Formats: sequence, structure tokens, C-alpha cells
Amino acid sequence: MSKLSRVAEQRQETWAQLHHRLITIPLDYSSVLSRDTYDFVRHVAESMSTNAGYVLSSLLTSTVFVLSLSAKLTTFKGFDSVPNLYTIFVGPSGTGKWQAIKSAASSPLNHLIQDKELASFLVKVVSLSGLMEKLSDEKTAFILSSDICNVLYKLIQTEDDSCRDASVLLYELFYGERVSMTYATDQERIMIPKGTPFSILGATHLQSLAKLVVAMGHRRKLLDRLVIFTPECYLPTPDVREQAKDYLAGKPVHSFEGFISAVYDLHVTPKCYKFTTSANELMAELETDFIAKLNEAIRSGSPPPRAKPIDVVQRIALGLHVIEHVLGQLTSGVAPTSPALEIHRDVLERALTLVNHCEIQKDILVEFLGSI
Repeated sequence: MSKLSRVAEQRQETWAQLHHRLITIPLDYSSVLSRDTYDFVRHVAESMSTNAGYVLSSLLTSTVFVLSLSAKLTTFKGFDSVPNLYTIFVGPSGTGKWQAIKSAASSPLNHLIQDKELASFLVKVVSLSGLMEKLSDEKTAFILSSDICNVLYKLIQTEDDSCRDASVLLYELFYGERVSMTYATDQERIMIPKGTPFSILGATHLQSLAKLVVAMGHRRKLLDRLVIFTPECYLPTPDVREQAKDYLAGKPVHSFEGFISAVYDLHVTPKCYKFTTSANELMAELETDFIAKLNEAIRSGSPPPRAKPIDVVQRIALGLHVIEHVLGQLTSGVAPTSPALEIHRDVLERALTLVNHCEIQKDILVEFLGSI
């Protein structure tokens, strides 16, 4: 029996128990967001009958995508990169996944497209050839779906005459690499330029995520670039929902539409963000620690350790840096100003906290799948 068949035959109780195990891994949001920012995110979530984890995932990805349209990020190794980000958040049906996407990504981005008269970059369901053509023609795309794992599963299972592995293409697009694809039937060559803004955001449930992870098989490079977050997803009661609406009514802004527009306006002139010396030192320490563990594994004949996805951490840090500054000003009734171009060590540490949490959850899922 194939691994996919074994995934399909698992009982609902098994998935429910695994989900419970994942959400009981503690995450203190105060170690990721400031108190004021978290309060605003939480109240927006509760007013929409969803939760802060889903909304934070959506807000981070939409923010980083808008930044990628004109801003670059200098990595700690000194390379300028386009900050593309791939995010999946996980939860059972009926826990407000689409409400989160709508409030922190779909609605603000559609408002931005209409207000600024931009070509639509949003993609919901797409074939591999369709995605490549859109990126080639419009030079940007953002896949947005409430059933993201089925979308990605169909992409990586694509068999066409281009002979390109979709998981490799997605990996290359994550890094903003120059990508080409040629169809054997008509010799048409599709070219995607270097530095193309492209992000992925979506929701799923554990069964679909497990199916996707199994289908990836040995394609660990792409899996390591996915931010997969399974937050606590308890629904707010009607009383809590009304209290959240009252809280937002007393704020100068009540949603993320103005925030996303402000981020876009503040980056009409291209900018390049970088990390402070102290933040770069932290990333160098992490790399040194990984190299020591890798060398020891080689020396002892042990399986090599997995490297921390530092590229992901840096992009999350960029999103947190801009969210804290711009959203903090808007919710205080202050006209937004451009964020500082240097990202400090404490912001990087907050991003590490979130990514480490997601990596622990991912490892538990992979371990479970290896046991069935």
C-alpha cells in the first residue's frame, strides 16, 4: 500500500489527536508581537469569528508580498533578495480560515488593486503553465487559497511536456531566481525575470497537508521554505465577538485595508532593508552552530542535521518590522511614516521564535507520517 493510501485511510480521530498535539505546543504571542499590535490583531480576528494565529499568518504574508513589489532585503550574507514568502496555516473546518484570509489579505489587496488601478496579481486556482504565463506576462503573482494544499498538490503532480519539476520551480521562485520553461510541443519558451515578486498564502486541514507532504517526498528543499503554522483555533463566543467590535470602534482604524495601502504608498520609491550588525552576528552564530553539528554528524557517521530556514526567518523579520511600525502608527492615530531601513536583533529574535515554533510542529507531522 502506498504512503498516500495510508494517509487516506487514517481515521478522523487520528487527525483530531494529532491536531490537538500540535496546538498544545505553547507559543506566547508576546514573544512575537508587541502588546498593542497583538491586541489589535486579536480583536480583528475575534470580530471576524476567527483567531489571531490565522490572521497573523495572513497579515505577515500579505505585508511581505506588498513589500516585495518594490523593496529588497539584504541578507546577512550581503545579497539583495526579493522577499518572497510561502505560508500555510492549518486548522479544522469551521474555525474561520477564510475569514482570516479575507480580513488580512484578500480584501486589503483587492482594495489596493482597485484604488491604485493595478493589474490583478491575485491567483486562486492555477495550473503550472498558467502560473508561469502569468508571472511571465505580469511579472508578479500571489497565490491565495482557502484550500492551498490541493492547489499545490496539483501543481507538483503536474505532468506536462515542459519536463520541469514544479517543486523545483517553486523553490527557484522563492529565491527570485531567473526561471525558464520550454514546451516540447511548440518550442514556446516562457521566461520569468530575476527578482519576480511571488508569494503563496493559504489555509488547509491536516489531511490535505499530510497528502501534500507525502507527495513532496524527497523534495525537502521546498518543504523547508514553507511556513506551516497550526495555531490554537478556538472560536470566540458571541459576547467576545461583540466586545472585539466595540474595541475596534474606539480605534482610528478598524481593519487592515488602510495598513496595506499605507505600506504600498511608503514603498512607491524602492527601498532596501538590511539587518543591524548585532542581528547579523546572531545569524552568523546560528550558521556556526549548524556547521559544528554538521561536521560532528559527518565525523560520527550520523544523519546530518537540518539547517534552520534562515532565509524564511529574515523575511518574517522584515514583515514584523514593518507591521510594528506602520500598524502601530495607524492604530494610534498617527500618519504613517517610512520604517527604519535597519532591522534590529530583537525583531529577528521574534521571527526566530515564530519560525522555530512552526518547525517543531512541522517535524512532528513529518515524524507522524513516517510512522504510518
